[in-house]
Parts: sequence; structure tokens; C-alpha cells
Amino acid sequence: MTNPLDGNEENKSGHRIEGGIDAVVIGAGADGLAASAYLGKAGLRTVLVGAGPEIGGRIAAREIAPGVQGVDGEHLITILDPDVIAELDLYRHGVEFAARRLDTTYFFESGEVLRFDGDLTQAALLNLEDDSDREALEAFMGDVLETAAFLRPAFAGGGYAGPGGNHQRQLEKAVNQAPPEMAARVQRYLYATAEDVLRARFDDEQLRTLLLAEASFRSASPPHEPFSFMSLLRRYAGEAAGLQGAAAYPKGGTVSVIDALRRAAQAAKVDVRAATPVKSILIEGDRVAGVTLADGGQLRSSIVIAAIDAQQAFQDMIGPEMIDIGLQRILTARRPEISTARMQIILKGVAQDEATRR
Repeated sequence: MTNPLDGNEENKSGHRIEGGIDAVVIGAGADGLAASAYLGKAGLRTVLVGAGPEIGGRIAAREIAPGVQGVDGEHLITILDPDVIAELDLYRHGVEFAARRLDTTYFFESGEVLRFDGDLTQAALLNLEDDSDREALEAFMGDVLETAAFLRPAFAGGGYAGPGGNHQRQLEKAVNQAPPEMAARVQRYLYATAEDVLRARFDDEQLRTLLLAEASFRSASPPHEPFSFMSLLRRYAGEAAGLQGAAAYPKGGTVSVIDALRRAAQAAKVDVRAATPVKSILIEGDRVAGVTLADGGQLRSSIVIAAIDAQQAFQDMIGPEMIDIGLQRILTARRPEISTARMQIILKGVAQDEATRR
């Protein structure tokens, strides 16, 4: 479908209307940059617009103390698809990992310390004194990683959000096609709480506590709620720095990943524009026709990708009157009331605790 405008015009209010655009991507975070790079590589004239003054969405550098730079946003990477790295040539564009797998150290009130190996296939080498505990952990991690790898296609495109929706249908389809032993295992995990699964597998309270913390890491599902064990499987199904389920740290923090994605988009001839907030998505008849910018201008395009919060895109930019009632229910459904806090810690020297240094 060709765009009816092959140049620039002005509307009745005197605001600029840009035509000749094949695709508009809203949101200059990692998702928007990746989407625009793929569109550009496919030969589409693509414009990426971000509302903020900097490219990167919530990832931005700022001074957190006199002379000390910090970066807002999450810096641990647990999912960076190797296909995306290869297809967008992100290593050539600057992605480099300072740490490919991060161990996790857990401190208990008793003074004991457990270190969980960042390479999950080696997690059973955890510093446990009891052989039976190590054997139980080795069997558990084998089951979990095998199940997570099997479910990877069902998890593609997002996390598991409980009953209903496309992800549940994908999971149910995977179960129906699975060998009997795997199908029974997935059915056992499908609606389970992380607490129940771990209590059934481990007698050691500290080991259970460690694995409950792993299940809660970067998850909106408290470990006592149904479906919370699927959140752990979802994370372990991902890949970072070539390791399944690993938490990796990119050299330079997440800003370096954003920079690499921006370079990939620009190499694909994407027109990247910061400080260009979108007011609404244009709908003409039953088709997308582009976007209206906050300054009244328009970008005309038959393809619009909203790489932003779904509620903002559909409820605010399109409007509830244009949305199916089922989708409205999903968008307005009550969400978990969970908050997280991240700290920037500046150390004046090497940590003196022996367990931490290890």
C-alpha cells in the first residue's frame, strides 16, 4: 500500500504533514530501536520518535553525586536474543559484556553464606555441605532448565501473565505436543506457586530461601501466588551472553546496549528523532494512517508500531471507543501492586568480607 502523500504539506492549522514514510515507531527505548532497525533493514523508510530529549527511554545517564555519573534503568541483562545480536550485528556496533554470568551471594541471619553459581548448569556446585542437598539441587536445576528450554517458543514475545490470553494458549499447545513425561512436568508447574514447588523438592530451609529469591528476581509475581513458578521458568528460558538463564552485565551498562541499537538503526537508515512526543495514533476508517505529534504535526504512514506501554498506546493514543471490549478489560485489569527500588552504591575500597570477595 503506497502512502497518499509523497512529500510534505501543511494542514489547516499550519502544522507540517510529512508523507512518503513507510513505518513510524513510537518509543525510543530498546524495543523501539530494535523494531526500527529491522524495518530499516527490510528497506522501509522508517521514522523512530521518542518523547524524551535523549534516545534510550528510561535508560539515561545523570550525575548522582558531584563528579560521579550514574545511569537510570536496569543494567542486568537476562534476555538478549542471540538472533537479534547476529541479525542487527550488535557486537560490531559496540555490545560487549563485562561479565557473562553473575554469581549471587545470599547472606543469612545465622551468619552463613551461600553463593549461587551464575552458570545455572553448574549451580549444584553451590557451597553446600550436605551431599543430598547438592544432589537434590542438581536434579532440580536439570529439570527446570530442560523445561524452560522446551517452553522457550511459548514464552517468545513476553512473559507469562497467568490465565487467559495468547501466552496461556501457547503453553497449552506446547503441553499437548510434548512427550508424556514433559507434559506431566509442565502441567505440574503451570499454575503452581514457587513456594509449593520448592517446599516439595527441598528440606533445607536456607536452600529454599535462596531459590525463592531466585524466583522473585525481576518478577512481578510474589512466590506465594499461583503462576509464580512459571515466572522463574520464563527467566530461565531466556539467554544472555550465550548462557541460558544467566544474568550478564554489559560493558558500560545498559547505555552501551542502547548505543549499539541506535547505531544499528542508523546503519539501516532509520530517521531517529528525540524530543518528538506523539499525541495520538491516526485512524482513518478501520486503518492506521500515521501519528499526530504533540506540536500538531503529522507523520503519515500505513504502518505504526507502538514500542511503549500497551495501555498508553491503546487507551490514550487510539482511544477506548476504537478498542474491542475484551482488550479493554485486559488493559484496565488490576495489576500487581509491587514496587522495586534500585540503589547506586559507590564503594571507596574493596569489600573486606571474605565471602563477598570470593
